[in-house]
Amino acid sequence: MTCRISLTEVRWLRSAGLLLFAAWCLFVASTAAAHELRPSVIDLNVAGDVLDVEIRVNLEALIARIPPEHTSTETAPQVKTYAQLRALDAVELRKRFGDFSEELLSGIDIAFDGQRAQPSINRIDLIDAGDTRIARDSVVVLVVPIPEGSQALVWSWADAFGPAIVRKGVASDPDSYTTLLSGGASSDALSLFEGASMGEGHSGQSARGGFLSTLVDYIRYGFVHIVPLGLDHILFVVGLFLLSPRVKPLVLQVSSFTFAHSLTLGLGVLGVLSVSPALVEPLIALSIVLVGVENMVSRSVSWRRMIMVFAFGLLHGLGFAGVLGDVGLAPGTFATSLLGFNIGVELGQLFVLLVCYLIVFKWRKRSWYRNRIVRPGSLVIAGIGAFWFLERVGLIG
Repeated sequence: MTCRISLTEVRWLRSAGLLLFAAWCLFVASTAAAHELRPSVIDLNVAGDVLDVEIRVNLEALIARIPPEHTSTETAPQVKTYAQLRALDAVELRKRFGDFSEELLSGIDIAFDGQRAQPSINRIDLIDAGDTRIARDSVVVLVVPIPEGSQALVWSWADAFGPAIVRKGVASDPDSYTTLLSGGASSDALSLFEGASMGEGHSGQSARGGFLSTLVDYIRYGFVHIVPLGLDHILFVVGLFLLSPRVKPLVLQVSSFTFAHSLTLGLGVLGVLSVSPALVEPLIALSIVLVGVENMVSRSVSWRRMIMVFAFGLLHGLGFAGVLGDVGLAPGTFATSLLGFNIGVELGQLFVLLVCYLIVFKWRKRSWYRNRIVRPGSLVIAGIGAFWFLERVGLIG
């Protein structure tokens, strides 16, 4: 029996082969998500005549001196050094931090009424290596004497230490301060007295930490969480685009997805809805698989597709809530920060859709578009999603 392969099938197989090769490259790149470099979180608390500073940080990234422009440890030239540090147990990492501690302290600038103070390390909380595929959070606690008569403090640290979320106050205090600072930037002048005003434009929510500044900071944070850090969310949005690049079906899908993830993002951050990341993350990967498979068997946006997109949007919103929940938003900036983060996420998604549209613009009406673009692309998306799902449930390392 002779097996004949048509020219169309040859072209389809060739396209699939190229896309599968691209998928393999993306598989390698996707490991970067496991060691995503997120902002450090810095809590400032006044306790009598001292300032307690709690820094939650990826300590291995600091010690390895990974430059702040990298969004993942895997893309940095110090990746091998980082991997060696990440494999250390708590005892050994503490020793390595001892060699680095002076550099950390010298890079921190805490000024009371313009006078720089000298912090010292009170303690360091470390956990053992555990799953080395996941970035480890360490906590460094500093203590800083407050000069007598001081009214305000300003925080900053070296540009090399990267961005940081700086917080001051307690959850019950509506004047709590939260802002996202790039490395090297300074906070507002923060009152040392809870709820006390420091004059016009200088209360706990001063001009620089006000609505517009906070909104812009969290828009940027939300956007970066999609592009370039959110590879799983990017793939899902590309999957939505591939079924049909026409405006109406795309708007229907994206609107459904946006409403759903905005709903669970808000509920998750408010604490109304809480689901373990151990469950959410594998399900997000599974959603990518199912969207890819759906693209290969369907030609149009059906009600089944819309229900599926909405359901998966709920899952992705829980994933976003997990990221934003790590920040621990203060009540004084809660609504602004949540709004900004959500806007940033939407802008990230629109950017991905725009790039997709520009790539396929010339081909989207060709007769071979579905066989050579949609099906192979969806196969790649489903394959990557399956890889992530197996990895996240622990079936592959």
